[in-house]
Amino acid sequence: AGSAGPDPGADRERAAGQGASSSAGRRIASLALELLEARHSEDLSLESVAAELGVSPSHLSRVLARHAGMGFADCLARMRVERAKSFLSSRSVSVKEAAHMVGFRDPAYFARVFRRFEGESPAEFRSRSFGGGLGVK
Repeated sequence: AGSAGPDPGADRERAAGQGASSSAGRRIASLALELLEARHSEDLSLESVAAELGVSPSHLSRVLARHAGMGFADCLARMRVERAKSFLSSRSVSVKEAAHMVGFRDPAYFARVFRRFEGESPAEFRSRSFGGGLGVK
């Protein structure tokens, strides 16, 4: 008269991220990171990427945290910031354009995320990249 057994699907997902099946978790994390890298400028969500990989959003979040050291949103933001840095190193692309090119729809939000990861604003990064020659404050 006890409880029903655990959900077999949940057991499978738990096992995929730990123990003897940790390689499955690494594989899922690797595939997710490859997808984020290739499509970082698109409007991606944890749910859409998880569905594409055939796992639950909570499972994808767990395996990314375990194998990439950060959750989905931070992985995506980090990739976008890294890509933006290459655009910002070019004088031909504005900060606003760089933000849009890497998938940030709001340049002010992009600047906040950029500062969180890099410790300086996109304009400060750009100015430093050109030896301060732009005079951007």
